[in-house]
Amino acid sequence: EGAAGFHSSAIPLLFEREVAYIGTDHVGDALPSGFGFDPFLLPVHQIVMPFLGINILDNLDLELVAEFAREIGRWEFLISAGPLRIDNGMGSPLNPIATF
Repeated sequence: EGAAGFHSSAIPLLFEREVAYIGTDHVGDALPSGFGFDPFLLPVHQIVMPFLGINILDNLDLELVAEFAREIGRWEFLISAGPLRIDNGMGSPLNPIATF
């Protein structure tokens, strides 16, 4: 019936902080969005990608990263990901790598 995620009210904060990427282990938008009409089913996706240039990493498998971070007692890491170059395209499969 619903999912946790970024609410549309977070969009100004993402813009103010000059966020380059957001990533979650699900879609990323809070569902239901609260708009109640189809044009904005996923308002965060529909605004931050095309208008703010913020890249979104959906459906990340974060459990292994969390387990490893807990094992070594370190919570800061670098994520690198190389999307495919697709002219005039949006979306690409990638393999994000966490480096501790």
